[in-house]
Amino acid sequence: MIVIKTPVVAPGLRLSIPLGEVEIASAYLWFLPPGKTFQQRTRPKGYLDEVFVESGFRGQLYGTALLEEAVDLAYQRCYKSFATSRHSNPVAHKIYEDKLGFTNHGLEFRIDFE
Repeated sequence: MIVIKTPVVAPGLRLSIPLGEVEIASAYLWFLPPGKTFQQRTRPKGYLDEVFVESGFRGQLYGTALLEEAVDLAYQRCYKSFATSRHSNPVAHKIYEDKLGFTNHGLEFRIDFE
């Protein structure tokens, strides 16, 4: 069986919140091209990745502000957006679902290679 590998370049944005000289929150928003199943789509799908808030600043709405900006950008550019979150982070789940409008749509499966 032959598997053809075609490079795909996904543009994205790195969002961050500085506080003085220190960056206290950051996230990536990737714009992934629609797959073959959704060829009728002309807009990409958004993938929110690596959302992080420094521990001393959690619970102070910095992460929520960062996520709201990311969702607004995705809404403007994408036909849908998705994010992942660890099972052990119910605070983040509540923000995604209650404040940002995400729905729990499935499971994430991964393999760590490092």
